[in-house]
Amino acid sequence: MPVSYFTIAAPMGVHMMRQHVRFAHELGMEVLAATAHTHMPPGDVRDTYNVDCIPAIYSLGNNALEAGCDGIVLDGEALKNPDIQGLPLKKLVTGIRLKLHERRRQSRITLLEEAKELKEQMDYAVVSSGYLDKPEELIEIFKSLL
Repeated sequence: MPVSYFTIAAPMGVHMMRQHVRFAHELGMEVLAATAHTHMPPGDVRDTYNVDCIPAIYSLGNNALEAGCDGIVLDGEALKNPDIQGLPLKKLVTGIRLKLHERRRQSRITLLEEAKELKEQMDYAVVSSGYLDKPEELIEIFKSLL
């Protein structure tokens, strides 16, 4: 199966990310750096990075840019920030849900209404696998984002 891109963890630091990026680019793949994971509640992000979510994601995004990554993984709330929008990286938004109660394991989700407003800023969207057995809702999501 051909692989076009893969994700790495931005907190690993610029030096290690550069090594991954160089290897991936030699193989013709793109690298997306996962910033503050969307399973982390805001309090855990603050405890881990000593700043709130938005500054943490922006800092990790800058590290990804410095390392030569092609994009970053983030939640929709972070993508509302103009500084994050301005990072010259592709943006993959995760945790897209139709309703708040469908968050499952995600702590920070992006509701479809938010995603629709941000779609011009997004390059990729990750929709919950929970919709695979709900074709009508999955079609609604695709129609809204395409």
